[in-house]
Amino acid sequence: MPSRKGISGAVIMMIIAIVGGIIALVILVGFKQAILLNSDFTCLIGNSLSNIGGGVGGSYCKTEVSTIRAPDLSDTQLALRDCPALKEGIEEFEYAQLLSTPNEFIKKCVAEQIIQESENCWNNYLGGEAKFDGVCDDICFAKGFSSYLVEDKDGTITIPSVEDREIFVHVGKFNPRKFTLRELDSLITIDEANTRFASKIKFQQSENTISWSRQGRSRTVFAIVVASPIDDVTPDYIKEALTQLNNNPEKSSIKTSEFRIEEEPLRHSGFFSAETIHNIKQGFGAAGVCIIDGIEDQDCLGRHADDDFAPNSGERWIVEYRESNGIIPFTKSLDIEVPSSINLRRKGVC
Repeated sequence: MPSRKGISGAVIMMIIAIVGGIIALVILVGFKQAILLNSDFTCLIGNSLSNIGGGVGGSYCKTEVSTIRAPDLSDTQLALRDCPALKEGIEEFEYAQLLSTPNEFIKKCVAEQIIQESENCWNNYLGGEAKFDGVCDDICFAKGFSSYLVEDKDGTITIPSVEDREIFVHVGKFNPRKFTLRELDSLITIDEANTRFASKIKFQQSENTISWSRQGRSRTVFAIVVASPIDDVTPDYIKEALTQLNNNPEKSSIKTSEFRIEEEPLRHSGFFSAETIHNIKQGFGAAGVCIIDGIEDQDCLGRHADDDFAPNSGERWIVEYRESNGIIPFTKSLDIEVPSSINLRRKGVC
């Protein structure tokens, strides 16, 4: 039976560990800043305590599974809801101009959301001071939807000229942010709608405008739904979003040298042959780094374009933290010193 002295000692040691962790956390991140930056409070405390133990306990953070969609372009405020940084410093009259180039806007908005997730990850891992690796987010990039309600007897709407868009009709209202698989499956093309509801309404499409004319006394509510894909959010867009983050004094600062974009290792046949493309935009400099069997190979860079490192609809990417002095995977046991970083890594399809 343990003595009362022994129990007291254990309790004291536990209190010291917790207090030490809190002090370390305040020094590294700061509670107020952490709360303002939407960091996971439990994760922060756990990681701080794990750090005191030399990182033996590993990460206390859970991997967030989420979806990033192209923004809703049916309304200016809706379009900017997921990417508020694009709104900062933009006058009201410039919004229309911003949306007049919807393909650029989608890429910039998606890049901002990637950086938002990366910032949270960086904060949760103590601003790059954590002594262990961890996966923060498992993100599926998917098409986004814009919905235009058809209520009047006759009318015309203008839709953004998004590349590879798809246009559908939905019976009833369609909420682009909250929809069921059943509602998604019920979307039909304009031709199908004209055939199925010929006695109620007729739709006509002319490039970026859609008109309708109701037949008889029909008052059935319809919605025009436009599906917009995410297409090639290249490192340049991510760099721009990261620079924008660093210009905001209320946000944390992930340096460009602390952000990496990776593909899954591209294996090649041969003895000890395994090629890893490690951050083609390392530090977003002019050149990246290719490592083949632990030896840097500049020639391989020309074989991989920026598009190979750009999220698209239907792809799954991981946002992860890697501690400093890591070993680049699939190299020939060569320890290559790299700083702590946030990695955006393609994982497959979703």
